[in-house]
Amino acid sequence: MTRNRSFIACSVALAATPVLPVSALADRTDPAEGTELYFISPQDGDTVVSPIHVRMGLRGTHTLQLLFMDYRHISFDPPVVSEQITITVE
Repeated sequence: MTRNRSFIACSVALAATPVLPVSALADRTDPAEGTELYFISPQDGDTVVSPIHVRMGLRGTHTLQLLFMDYRHISFDPPVVSEQITITVE
């Protein structure tokens, strides 16, 4: 019985998951030229077991800014933001 409840709960969760239109992906910007992505873990040759956790890094110079939102993840109007900072990941 517990297995059936888990299956039903999983099915409901998947059915309720919103599907993004392809146009939502088109609004993304390309990474800066020279940006280099690398894996922190797992490392080459590692043996993995489920669940797998992948950690990635991004070398280069990046500008960061916090955008504060409410409990629904909707930004305030006017937006509440932090100062921008620039970091360099080597």
